[in-house]
Amino acid sequence: MLVRRIAAIAATLLSKVFAQNIISLSGHDWILSNSDLNISCPASLPSQAHLDLHACQVIGSPYYGLNDFNLRFVAWANWTYTSAPISNLQANSSSTWLVFNGLDTFTSISFCGEHVAATNNQFRQYYFDVSAILDDCQDDPVLSVNFGSAPKITQEIADEPGQETWPYGIEIMYEFSNRQFMRKEQNDFGWDWGPAFAPAGPWYVLWNRGQI
Repeated sequence: MLVRRIAAIAATLLSKVFAQNIISLSGHDWILSNSDLNISCPASLPSQAHLDLHACQVIGSPYYGLNDFNLRFVAWANWTYTSAPISNLQANSSSTWLVFNGLDTFTSISFCGEHVAATNNQFRQYYFDVSAILDDCQDDPVLSVNFGSAPKITQEIADEPGQETWPYGIEIMYEFSNRQFMRKEQNDFGWDWGPAFAPAGPWYVLWNRGQI
């Protein structure tokens, strides 16, 4: 009896797993843009702004000469990754989820022109139910992820009234300050052995899930 019950439960779970329609959003059907800088170029996932800007020949190699310093405008700017219209989403799904396996780091996410969520942690997975948004989306849905400048945002956090202060010795080895106010790889703000690119982008593969 117990074996039959376990087999029935396993069959139910397997049916739910195989009923999922998983659409990978990794690849080259993306645009990287910054309207203030009048920049728009093809992009890919996973990636980050420096890599795509270099591939588009907007910037030279970040590792060449003094480009660690000459290209600081990239770190001080916000960058938006916008998808091509997402097709093959099943209209009869019971729910549709966006799953982000890695976002670096401060983001504002929009789907079908509607705000979905904001994130502030590079080291975790995020998932959001966008079923209601998709139901009201008339055209093929477009996903947009705006990545805020980590140096700017951490400076704003540090300037908040009553904010905790830190000894100068903690900051001295870093080219950008206030790294302690973010959940992001600390050496992104520079170190004694590394450049300070403060990268921003979808650093791990991004998925969209629809469950029937």
